[in-house]
Amino acid sequence: MQAIPAAWRAHVGRLGRQLLRRDVSAIRIRPPRRRVPRSVGRAIIALLSSLVALIAAAVPAQAATHTETILFNGGNETLNGVTYHSFRIPSLVRLHDTNNTLLAFAEGRTSSNHDWGNINVVFKRSQDNGVTWTDGNGVEGALGQVVGSTLGTWGNPTAVVSADNTVYLFLEYNPAGTCEKCNTGTENTDYTNITEWDQRQVYLTKSSDLGTTWSTPVNMSDPVNGSDALKPRLKDPSDSTSTWAFDVVGPGVGTTLSDGTLVVPAMHRNFYSTDQGTTWHDSLIENQSTGKLQKGTGEGTVLAVTDGTTAGAGTYNTLYRNDREYVTSPVHKRMVTRGTISGGYGVFAQDSTLNDPGNEGSILRYNTSSPPRILFMNSNSPTAADSTLTRQKMLVRVSCDEGKTWKYSRYLSDSPLPVTGEGGYSSMAKTADGFAGALVEVNEDTGNSDTSHRSIAFRKFNVTWILDGETDCS
Repeated sequence: MQAIPAAWRAHVGRLGRQLLRRDVSAIRIRPPRRRVPRSVGRAIIALLSSLVALIAAAVPAQAATHTETILFNGGNETLNGVTYHSFRIPSLVRLHDTNNTLLAFAEGRTSSNHDWGNINVVFKRSQDNGVTWTDGNGVEGALGQVVGSTLGTWGNPTAVVSADNTVYLFLEYNPAGTCEKCNTGTENTDYTNITEWDQRQVYLTKSSDLGTTWSTPVNMSDPVNGSDALKPRLKDPSDSTSTWAFDVVGPGVGTTLSDGTLVVPAMHRNFYSTDQGTTWHDSLIENQSTGKLQKGTGEGTVLAVTDGTTAGAGTYNTLYRNDREYVTSPVHKRMVTRGTISGGYGVFAQDSTLNDPGNEGSILRYNTSSPPRILFMNSNSPTAADSTLTRQKMLVRVSCDEGKTWKYSRYLSDSPLPVTGEGGYSSMAKTADGFAGALVEVNEDTGNSDTSHRSIAFRKFNVTWILDGETDCS
């Protein structure tokens, strides 16, 4: 009898480890990329397939599991002598290192929960799938700081991770004393409203040591080291006065295409890098029939999806954008388009199944193996049963068809936090132990929203919890 090659023995070991930490329904028998005699290969595949079938029959489905805790606690955390009033605008990514490091980012708002004033970007790290969190020096529970060098507003953290575990974090910055429409003439009169192009600019910082330390942010509004100028473009290329006064990157996270391209969402465009973050460019989301930038959306999410054709199956080079409405008379639905960096994008259209009160959402590729799943989270408001707009109906949904439909869903309130007021912006990442990790905003006093502390919760749940007894994707 021929000996089993070492590559196959290693493959069997990997399969065993998969069986211990994953649903058996998600396991696919693939031979290693090494030739073996056909008869040996057929025998081994038959044996492995039988093994999976036996274990599937003997092992019960993964139990529905959900945990929750407050990770960034507004009014109760101090860094560099500053006790932060509020934390908002989360971003969550997982690295590919041996510890599967999780990095959680947030805006640290020093004196109020408002969108203006002295705002820094802070972070926490976890190397045990979100059980404990530390700063960059390993101090449990402590805050780390990405940037806070001025009294201006640093915001909209939007992270993406390269193949070599470099974390690129895009930010927006506007100087002290400026804001978006906060000066009403009677309130906040010591601030100047942002009215001109370039008053709010895109910056980029990075970490090459698993999020322990961060580089000084670089202004990306002008060409830098081969990168494009990542500032807003004209709304109408035929009108030089049609500029954007206020820019938004993300917030949330980016995505990675099958060809390795890194992509980060921004207002009316995507930033992308084909060289793992060395240089960055922008891909405008234009109306293909008019050549004008598509208006009326912002705070976009982006995800690499397959185009669904036989040729494209298993190849994730199509971009799915799912954005918040920004129009005078909103219909309170998410706005969706698909496209590619080289081929352009379709016209944004309402997803009639995704209610939205005017809020950011978050999206996660949960898995690509069969059945492939995408998760989407936002506040499911308003509904037919309740026309009141609220950010506190946080719903996580499951798509089995690359975001075309959303077959299953469950409210986070089914596993309530120890405090009330959960809801708002969110960000998700898949943990190494097979769960969805989610950062979700909390308004600690919804009756006094103008002055209340804001915090951010960290939740972990599996697909079985979302399904709540329903049959999985088939």
